Amino acid sequence: MSETLRTLKEPLEKIVSLLDGIDKKLDLISASVSKNAEQTPQEIRPIDVHEVLNLQGHLQKTALTLMGLEKATADQVSSKTGRGRAVESLYLNQLVQLGYAKKERVGRVVHFSVAK
Repeated sequence: MSETLRTLKEPLEKIVSLLDGIDKKLDLISASVSKNAEQTPQEIRPIDVHEVLNLQGHLQKTALTLMGLEKATADQVSSKTGRGRAVESLYLNQLVQLGYAKKERVGRVVHFSVAK
């Protein structure tokens, strides 16, 4: 291994470790949001392009992606948006709280869907 690679290896490993920690914390936040959403079920309302435009920018991409998929997991949404799974999970749970999406757990897998 060249000297340059050796000097870069340690800081890169630290960055990966920090990102793993952030991902775990986002999972905890998402679980907390999910518990709150499950305790206060809301009626799901149809979402259209006009409603999407009224959402905050970070939720618009998630909502449009979910509308295209109709029913999906956070992992499936994240593969379409290019953002992390934990981030999409957080955004999808926000859409649930706003009443634009429905959350359904099947075993360990959580599916999100929008009203047609």
